Amino acid sequence: MTKNLDKEEFMALAQNPEAPEGPSIYRLTQIYTNRHLDCQGQKRYPKYDVHNGPEKFFFTFEQAEAEIRKCCSGGNQYYLYGDPDTVMIAYFIDRLPVNVGEFADVTSFHGVIQWWVYDGNGHLLDRSLCSDMDCHAVTVYGAFLGRPESMKRFKKGDIVEVYDSYDNTIGLAVVVQDPLDPEDVWLRFGDVISSI
Repeated sequence: MTKNLDKEEFMALAQNPEAPEGPSIYRLTQIYTNRHLDCQGQKRYPKYDVHNGPEKFFFTFEQAEAEIRKCCSGGNQYYLYGDPDTVMIAYFIDRLPVNVGEFADVTSFHGVIQWWVYDGNGHLLDRSLCSDMDCHAVTVYGAFLGRPESMKRFKKGDIVEVYDSYDNTIGLAVVVQDPLDPEDVWLRFGDVISSI
């Protein structure tokens, strides 16, 4: 970010965050659960186990999205390995760099340029607003500029399901703070700049 960025430019960038150019591949991960077998024998809540299906890689985002549509054709009727008790919970598409010097471990959820999350029926739920690559940390690509109103799905006090990729579970949680919007981030940005 630059000290010369004015509010209008900041807000425009927050509404349409930039993503770095360069060669990439797209990883599709399927998250599924069994209708009857849950975390430690418990029924669904407050926490249940989920599993990663086989990862698939594509040359374009459009190819990855087409695979989700294929899996979801006819509603959420896609059952992993033909087992009707196994139900898709979500799909993740991660954009991974393939250029030298920006190595990403394709077996983890870390080091992605962009990501998108879809529900088990293939509807887009959320997308990244900035890169989490270390090499982008001090660039406009790695700067979180706030969540625009149109992308706020939850507010303080809402009860939500949270996917824990390390524990491979989904559990209930309460949202404790409203997401920062671009106006909030602009005010904080101004405070930092004025202190320099």
